[in-house]
Amino acid sequence: MLRTITLNTARRSAPTTVSLSRFFSAAADRVSVAGLQVDSGLYEFVESELCNGTGKSADQVFTSLSTLLDEFAPRNAELLETRKSIQRTIDQWHLNNNVNDKPVEYHEFLKEIGYFTA
Repeated sequence: MLRTITLNTARRSAPTTVSLSRFFSAAADRVSVAGLQVDSGLYEFVESELCNGTGKSADQVFTSLSTLLDEFAPRNAELLETRKSIQRTIDQWHLNNNVNDKPVEYHEFLKEIGYFTA
């Protein structure tokens, strides 16, 4: 689990590392915002620390996050499925071959299945 975050923004003279453990609630209380269920401690962190001085609110941050998730989640799922399929193919090659005996063939195999693009 993410325990610290480094903030590096134009309004700060130097990066600041913040421990996140104090922002997560033990009971996992949730705040509903923009169709997301957000840990109340994380929401508090975003509101009081991350957005402080930016003119943005935690609601705006999580609304933007929700929009990004809606836009990119389907494509991300497709890419993960492609990765899983490629990995199954690689695993099968390794069951049938020894890469130490066939390094050139292995490299060609990886290019053929789209693991390498060049």
